[in-house]
Amino acid sequence: MESDGLADVRQATTLIVPLCNRAKVSMCLAFPGRVLSIDGDFAKVDFGEGTAREGINVSLVEVKPGQYVLVHAGYAIQVMDEKEAQKTLSYWREILAYEQDSESSGR
Repeated sequence: MESDGLADVRQATTLIVPLCNRAKVSMCLAFPGRVLSIDGDFAKVDFGEGTAREGINVSLVEVKPGQYVLVHAGYAIQVMDEKEAQKTLSYWREILAYEQDSESSGR
């Protein structure tokens, strides 16, 4: 039986993989972020840990400042609820912490 976290990752992967298969690439990633401001079809998005990017194209989704989006290759491809976004961000923090630990221990 899958843990809740693994089921969530598989659900997100299900949303992302069809986009990647069309582009014929081996792997794609999308990151959640909170929309800070919108100017036309573009937004400034906060990805956490002091990382904010301007110029994220939001023309594919209906989003307002304060909402969370899933961003792939500079495009917001899905609006997410805050709870789902925070859970995904916590998974990324765990992965990054593991990577940093592996690098420092020489694995």
